[in-house]
Amino acid sequence: MCIYNNGCNCSYVDPRCSPEELEELAILKNILATTTEKYVMTEEKQKEIDSRSIFVSNLDPKMTEDLIRRCLECCGSIKSIHIQRDSKTGVSKRFCFVEFVMEDSVDIALPLNGTRFKGNLFYISRKKSSNQTKPEENKENLPSQFRHPIRSSKYVYVSSKSQKRFAPY
Repeated sequence: MCIYNNGCNCSYVDPRCSPEELEELAILKNILATTTEKYVMTEEKQKEIDSRSIFVSNLDPKMTEDLIRRCLECCGSIKSIHIQRDSKTGVSKRFCFVEFVMEDSVDIALPLNGTRFKGNLFYISRKKSSNQTKPEENKENLPSQFRHPIRSSKYVYVSSKSQKRFAPY
């Protein structure tokens, strides 16, 4: 091949390339240009993925993707497993999302809710869409003490040997 990468993101063509290699290079560039379109996640696609996914919580922090795969592969083929980890420490947040290939696998996995695996009970539920919002509460049905937001004091009591007073914080 007559393309060289000089360590950065740019490449150059060797002037000694044959015409066949240049033609092959042009075809490859054309294919690459048409296949590298920006992937956009549509709401419909996200809902379809969520319908094939489950939320698994109360995992052991040492649980790996392989162990989760072995535990849940009896429900169906698994497309991906995403264990959520703390961004600073890399330690598991003790929950994950499992995406199955088939939507029916979710219904097979749900009865495993409350199963003990490696000493921990783990809980399984359907994955909720990230754009799902809670329905607006009807404030008229709430008791009066819950209809208004709680107001906090802007002062705190300070006790020192020299004086006792309320001071802003």
